[in-house]
Amino acid sequence: MKTLTLVRNHYVRLTIAVILLVTVIGNINSKAQAAELPEGATLTIPSLGIHAPIVEAYRMVTAQGVLTWNVSTLGMKIGHLENSAWLNTAYDGNIVLAGHSTFPNGAPSIFSALGSIANNAVIILSQDGTDYPYLVTEKKLVAVSDISVIGQTSDRRLTLLTCASDTTRWVIVAQPTSH
Repeated sequence: MKTLTLVRNHYVRLTIAVILLVTVIGNINSKAQAAELPEGATLTIPSLGIHAPIVEAYRMVTAQGVLTWNVSTLGMKIGHLENSAWLNTAYDGNIVLAGHSTFPNGAPSIFSALGSIANNAVIILSQDGTDYPYLVTEKKLVAVSDISVIGQTSDRRLTLLTCASDTTRWVIVAQPTSH
């Protein structure tokens, strides 16, 4: 029973981390509000065998009055954090995607291997038949309370998030490369 409790806690970590981030940041960037995620967008990481649909992770207010993103129903999908940048925006910025590393029953989820990604690994965002390749430039473990990783940037980048433990999460940063 202790193991099941620990696994459930592990699954909830991403939600808790996002709650902390949004509570401190509030509205990420007014320009990013125009970012609209089209249907059919996907993320592929060939080196990890990941190919998954991207869905919008909408902002919500919890029963406690905390502003957050709803990532509770992602399953094997990847959530684009509403109000972060997207490919169809005319400005540069931080495209932030989140996914679970495990399910409540302990089974691996979509980002279970994300911590093993190598620098210079290729990540491909696809939309409307066009591929947008990115190269991993940074991989780090941060505290769940570290909000700097989802803030908007003056350059175009992709940030992937998933939990590593109850107190840390993996942050993968990738920069666009030529098609």
